[in-house]
Amino acid sequence: MKVNFSIVIPSGRPDRVFHTVQGLCQQSMDRTQYEIIIVTPEPGKMQELKEAGVRIIGVERLYAPGKMRNIGASVASGEILFFIDDDCIPPPNWLERLMATLKGKKNIGAVGCRVVGLDGSFWSRCADYALFASYQYHKRIVCNLGSAAIGVRREAFEDVHGFDEELLASEDWDFSLKLKEKNWICLFDPSVEVKHDHRCRTLKRIIVKAYLFGHYAGLVVQARHSKNISWLARISVRLQNTLFYSLMIFPYGLALAFLYTTSFVRNDRKIGFYLPFMLISYITCHIGVFCKLLSSRRC
Repeated sequence: MKVNFSIVIPSGRPDRVFHTVQGLCQQSMDRTQYEIIIVTPEPGKMQELKEAGVRIIGVERLYAPGKMRNIGASVASGEILFFIDDDCIPPPNWLERLMATLKGKKNIGAVGCRVVGLDGSFWSRCADYALFASYQYHKRIVCNLGSAAIGVRREAFEDVHGFDEELLASEDWDFSLKLKEKNWICLFDPSVEVKHDHRCRTLKRIIVKAYLFGHYAGLVVQARHSKNISWLARISVRLQNTLFYSLMIFPYGLALAFLYTTSFVRNDRKIGFYLPFMLISYITCHIGVFCKLLSSRRC
């Protein structure tokens, strides 16, 4: 069936993806205009969704996020590709708004949006800033995009050969930087807000996720795109000798906390309450990076 848009959901959690699909089926656009594709190692648990018209693509195991998305894109029919994680719930205007933004200029390669905690509780909002700060802007800006809920022009996707299939983290940052190097614009549109069930309802959970993200990511993306990253990230690459990197963990985390706080304080005066936990999270993330550098050095 020929469709205008394809929505790809990489999923290893069949119990959660039903809510994502429910949100996608309630979009303001005609359902005949878009297809929903789920890439999963557990296709047998999604028979109900298959009967509802969702395309289920089975894989041998849960691959890295980039590879899961690329598999879905390879079978998609639409000229515009949308990617959304299986712990996200889009509002009814998600497709419509991102599509309108993509059509704004031909050189817009990808567009992202706000992604916020599902319940709006203290720890949920704390996790938004501590773990998912790149999704919290309140103004339209050109920036690197997170891939939890993103629309991509197929031409741009193919121009950069999709997502890196080996990265376990920061594959979305790498994808945005590749688009930038090919002169595509990555635009953040705050007019639409996706709910994210990140299940971070305690400080311990936030710290664990921050550490794992840093350990999975390392400094691979920073080293790969050293000419197109911030001065803070360039410093981390230059000081990736483990001794020097360990000395910059605290000041690096402090700088990030300050930069994000100044960016968001106009729209959220409560961010001061989250600041200590943001700092802890950023420091923990870079401790994870440091441990990754240590383990790589031993190999």
